[in-house]
Amino acid sequence: MWQTDGEIPDKPYPLNKYDDTAAAAYFSARPLLVLSRALEVLTYSAKFGVNLAFDYLNDKFDENADERSIQLAELLTKLGPGFIKIGQSLSIRSDLLSPAYIRGLKSLQDQVRDHAVFGALTK
Repeated sequence: MWQTDGEIPDKPYPLNKYDDTAAAAYFSARPLLVLSRALEVLTYSAKFGVNLAFDYLNDKFDENADERSIQLAELLTKLGPGFIKIGQSLSIRSDLLSPAYIRGLKSLQDQVRDHAVFGALTK
């Protein structure tokens, strides 16, 4: 566990393992970094949400489901490892998602580009 002593770590996990105290200290000292990431997630997600809304309003929700499911997988990949994991978990939940979205998200099971994950880790 991170010993704070009033010191702010220079990376979220200075001991190279999960530590909520160190992560909290790191991100608390960097509110603009947190805000920037939140805006990034919101911006990418909003575009996808607007497309879904247009599909719904134009009665093309089911017609465009395959295309949107691929876009969702791409969005989650762009957002990084945590979002990829959420997509992987959802890809097996046929009780929650339509077959089109299950098909689209299954690509996250084994077809995620390594450089996309690596890039997200180095941001």
